[in-house]
Amino acid sequence: MRNKPLHNYLNIVVTLWVVILILRVVETFSISIRYPGQELMMISELAGLLYDFIAGNSLLLLFYPVYFLIGKISNNLADIIFKVVMGIFVVAHFLILQYFIYQLKPLDTFFYKYSFDELFFTVTTTDVNYWKTIVIVAVLISIMLIFFYFVKKISFSKIFRNVVFSVVAVSLPLFIMAKIFTVNDMNSFTKNKSLFFYSKSIDYICNSKQYCTDYSEVDAENYHRLFPLKKFIDNQYPLLHEFDTVDSLGTFFKNQEQKPDIVILIVEGLNDDFIHDYRNVSLMPFLRGLTDSSLYWNRCFTLGERSFAVVPSMLGSLPYGKIGFTLLEKLPNHLTLVSLLKANDYQTDFFYGQGSWFHRKDRFFKFNNIDLIFDNVKFSDEYRKIIVGDNNYFWGYNDKDLFCQSLEVLDSIICLPRFDVYFTGTTHSPFRIADEEYYDRCFIKIVEKLKNSTDRQFFKDHEDYIKSILFLDDALRDFFEDYKKRPEFDNTIFVITGDHPMSEIPACNLLKKYHVPLIMYSKMLKEPKVFSNTVTHLDFYETILAFLRSSYHIKVPEISAAMGSNLFDTSDNLVFMNENRDVLELYSDGYYMMDKDLYSVTEDLELIKIKDRKIFDMMNKKLKIIRNTSEYTSINDFILPDTLFCKSLNRNLLYRIENFNTGKINAEYHSIVPKTEITGNDVLFYDVSFNFHTKNDNCQLIYQITNETDSILLIKYCGIENKSESFQYSKFISLTGIHSSKMYFNSYIFNKEKSYFLLTEENGFLSGMNTIKTAINQ
Repeated sequence: MRNKPLHNYLNIVVTLWVVILILRVVETFSISIRYPGQELMMISELAGLLYDFIAGNSLLLLFYPVYFLIGKISNNLADIIFKVVMGIFVVAHFLILQYFIYQLKPLDTFFYKYSFDELFFTVTTTDVNYWKTIVIVAVLISIMLIFFYFVKKISFSKIFRNVVFSVVAVSLPLFIMAKIFTVNDMNSFTKNKSLFFYSKSIDYICNSKQYCTDYSEVDAENYHRLFPLKKFIDNQYPLLHEFDTVDSLGTFFKNQEQKPDIVILIVEGLNDDFIHDYRNVSLMPFLRGLTDSSLYWNRCFTLGERSFAVVPSMLGSLPYGKIGFTLLEKLPNHLTLVSLLKANDYQTDFFYGQGSWFHRKDRFFKFNNIDLIFDNVKFSDEYRKIIVGDNNYFWGYNDKDLFCQSLEVLDSIICLPRFDVYFTGTTHSPFRIADEEYYDRCFIKIVEKLKNSTDRQFFKDHEDYIKSILFLDDALRDFFEDYKKRPEFDNTIFVITGDHPMSEIPACNLLKKYHVPLIMYSKMLKEPKVFSNTVTHLDFYETILAFLRSSYHIKVPEISAAMGSNLFDTSDNLVFMNENRDVLELYSDGYYMMDKDLYSVTEDLELIKIKDRKIFDMMNKKLKIIRNTSEYTSINDFILPDTLFCKSLNRNLLYRIENFNTGKINAEYHSIVPKTEITGNDVLFYDVSFNFHTKNDNCQLIYQITNETDSILLIKYCGIENKSESFQYSKFISLTGIHSSKMYFNSYIFNKEKSYFLLTEENGFLSGMNTIKTAINQ
């Protein structure tokens, strides 16, 4: 009598072989259709097929004991369980494969570093045909089940069974050898996309990185030694240093009496290569011409592989946090160009064609008391919405509409001077443009002029992305043409940079995925100039503040927490946060380190792989010091103290919350801020944060304003959601319309049910200020 479990497992083995073959064929076909002409792709895919067989056989060998034990109970149950498991993995593999086909790199731990909203946003804006995906998955599962059904009816010979099980047995040692000697050298095509994702997931779950569990004065001093030109003043707040008042930028500008308007254009996906001849094509002739009339830094780097990094880096020279500054659970005290210029009577605005909730930009700008956040929910009905995907997801508006709408809004704002921040979006998935037929013709003309067949194929492979770049350049041209008609144009400084190079178009090397242009244009410039010193977005903050302080007497704090330095110095020790929100890369003194690899960097930013243990160890040490300092200061609110924060923004520190009466709370009311006089202030800023644990759905944070007789003049409620263990509430409170000779503020937690409520790490403060102009977007 034949061994029933062993015979049935043979059917599973043969079925899996067929499934592996079909999935690899689907992968190869999909890639060749979307990216025809990929060098060595077919050879790599064939090698990948062999690797898939070895890996699949190894898993079958390891799981056979489980199948055997279940088969002892019921052979049918064992078959059903393994068919279900195999089906789940087939579906998962196909979905994981879709990411690779879109990005040409395997899915890894970035999946765990993004919130559900971000993941949903990413998926819905890729314009994937979900019905097509469902149909293909259904076909794959059907093929697997049909083949499994028929293979059970085949009576395999003893020789065939022995060959199959011999192949399975020998696969495990071959797989182990492959993991040890070749897996790190496999290119993206060869790797099994699911196995790569699962191995990375296991590593992430088992070895979740805690870079900064303990930070000491020695760590702060080590950080200070990395930046000898800065005059650091505090180890508890290791970023604090004397503000460098040297104004190097002012020498390039004509003197003006009126404070300049400043317009920052953060351009989605703007690679520095795009403003030069790109494969012998001028993709952005307008921006290229504008660059020739500007101050241009041709070795500028963003500090993040995705757009989460640019806003806090550019506007505040801020640390990275754990997964990006704006995504911190609690925003620490910090200063930005928005808050400082607002305190110097600038009108501050943010224009965005998409949802400002993305990367929590809205929370960041509101914390900095911006006057106006104008995003996709505020556009006029005359502009056409971009709807993508089978679920009709509202993406936003194209860049031409963004610029046109913003100028209409500015016409209604009479305040000067202004600080305006734009964030474009057309050169981001789903890459939707207006007047597509016109740009189709432009694209065809470009391809026809290309003499190199490789270049022609490259452009065809990336057609949608190239057309979005052409569209963007026209949008910028129209914006500047319209702006020239405005009276403030002659007194405006325009700053243009990219958030990061477009990820859909492969970067030349690992370092260049952070290489973006930094362009400063103004009619006030004396002459254009190109700078080739290495700089980052972090260096803009202090440079522009020193200029405004020296030339226009803007009040700037004497103490700074900026991580950057000056655009006219050469920045060193650049630490990057990749798309997985890991900090594993460092550029320092002509060397670039990425995880375990070390490269020498040429003047043209080419990478030459080298082996030098001494340099690698030194680079790795620098990386850990900067990473730990960034994490410590941002997560633990040690960027700058409350007193300095309030003083820098002309605010009065009225009350400071420091772990006041924390612990287990059973009372109905728990005081956060006791009765505090606030008379003499026009606006209050209330910031409170704490960690907590409760099963009560009805806890509320309440603040109120009362008069001398304790009559309530204003009261506000804010629910504390028990699904989170961390809470922060930041709010600007206008006192306009509230009249009393004396007013008082108090805040408390209302625990109506008097239930268990554990409160820890309670911090925050209440500050006041006298100002006529208050934020209109709170």
